[in-house]
Amino acid sequence: MLVKVNIVMIPEINQDHIPDLVRKVRSLGAHIVNILPLIPVEGTKFADLRAPTPEERRKLMDDCSADAKMMRHCKQCRADAIGMLSDDRSAEFAGCGKKGCGPAKERVSDIMEKEEVKVAAASSDGKSIDGGFGNTEAFRIYASDGETARFLREVRMDTGTQLSMGDHADHVSRSVEAVRGSDAVVVREIGHRPADELERLGIILEISKGDALTAVLKAAARARKALSGKGV
Repeated sequence: MLVKVNIVMIPEINQDHIPDLVRKVRSLGAHIVNILPLIPVEGTKFADLRAPTPEERRKLMDDCSADAKMMRHCKQCRADAIGMLSDDRSAEFAGCGKKGCGPAKERVSDIMEKEEVKVAAASSDGKSIDGGFGNTEAFRIYASDGETARFLREVRMDTGTQLSMGDHADHVSRSVEAVRGSDAVVVREIGHRPADELERLGIILEISKGDALTAVLKAAARARKALSGKGV
């Protein structure tokens, strides 16, 4: 079961606490987070509070996107949604009404072309893919639309000591946790066990020994194609 968590953003009230809340719900297994704007309604206790600006909401989603997948296509809650969270078919029926029913001009796969995905790259300097999945010094997390990439944050990994068999298994688990929530991972090399775990999580794996940006864009394009094929 996929779980979506809705969080209402109220400026000057809870916006500084939302990043911690996003990290918490992601750690509990939430699939995606939707940060909704407060809609002040006359006659309610929230009538005198202001709604966040689109720029404020976008920045908060950008800040939280390194920790969880953000739902950016939500406009307003609707009673006419068709499909499931992982298979929204609303766009197919957007032409229904007085003029008849037909596919919309902009289908789900077209909408996906505008969305960014997250890519975790095993790179110590941001210039080249120089780390394996289990021995990289850091994972650099990027948001990419397949043509450009934005650096979000760096996750440092502890590789300073020789690991025993048990410690290595724990380290692999920590590495998986570090990239959880990403749509793709780029590494120089990877073992069978972590590769199988990434596949189980639906994370695209890209093996590369070259330029980091080129590898990130390639992985992002593959991830976007995979997501588009699922109708997400």
